[in-house]
Amino acid sequence: SHEQLLQDHFVDELIGRMTRLLDDCELNWQNELVLIVIAMITMRILTICNSTREDHVATLTLKCRRTGEKWIQLISESMETIDSSAFDEMAKLRQKMVIIGTACLLTFSAPVDRLRRLLSSNGHVISLLKASTIVHDNSVLNKNRSSLSTFMQNILRMKERILVMVQPTLTEFLE
Repeated sequence: SHEQLLQDHFVDELIGRMTRLLDDCELNWQNELVLIVIAMITMRILTICNSTREDHVATLTLKCRRTGEKWIQLISESMETIDSSAFDEMAKLRQKMVIIGTACLLTFSAPVDRLRRLLSSNGHVISLLKASTIVHDNSVLNKNRSSLSTFMQNILRMKERILVMVQPTLTEFLE
């Protein structure tokens, strides 16, 4: 069922389309589901694709991460302008930050041999720590997850698995 991901021309076309989609919504943090879906598909492609396409897929992965980081910054700026008594609005924005932070964490969800491309610099480590902190802190501040779909609840559960998976590579990088 994933045989097409072994065909370089298919992967090139898919990566091109997802890159354009990401470019089109680069400043629109209102639809965090787009980022989650693109990140998940990208990581699946990275897991399966031929080694000849690893660089292209890794580039899109890093673009997903940068987009998520940019969106988190835009949301943080929006939160600064909201009256602190607007609890519902703040909760919605925090929830978006949790989801977008999880999308950033998804960009580290790769097999060990391919993870080294995505976790190979101090900047990558900082991105991992920021995403993890944003997800954790905003999850703690937002106790109510009942408004999330089952799909999103399942995606949020993946964050612990991802952090456990990257730990050996992170340790190796830091040594």
